[in-house]
Amino acid sequence: MKRYRNPRQPYRSDRHLDFVRTLKCSVPGCRKKGEACHVGPHAARQKAPDSKAAPLCRLHHDELGHIGRVRFDCKYNICLMAIADRLAIRPFIYVDRETRRFIGRVEGEEYVLGPAKIGVKRAVHLIVELRKERLREVA
Repeated sequence: MKRYRNPRQPYRSDRHLDFVRTLKCSVPGCRKKGEACHVGPHAARQKAPDSKAAPLCRLHHDELGHIGRVRFDCKYNICLMAIADRLAIRPFIYVDRETRRFIGRVEGEEYVLGPAKIGVKRAVHLIVELRKERLREVA
């Protein structure tokens, strides 16, 4: 039996949170290991959807809870919502029929991942690593 998600429930994804936890803290100059911090809007007694998570170290996560997102963003000159939105963008993979190569698209840029014979699993691994590399360049 297929389960349907209640539209009133926030989106949940352990895989996305695991990905966010692989990144460093979003605060400029802080190189500590990040944890997934929910920064999006939330309803009473519910945290924000997992797609609205940004990496913050424990120290900055606690500070965010004390001073609030708006003051935190101003203090560090960042936008946690924009960071969370960027992390939620999913890469896209397809096979070009003419060249028989895997093509990956990350944030509007296309990359040749390799010939189709490398297999889907390897192509997915390559695009995920490419996405992480692109996110580290910006951070």
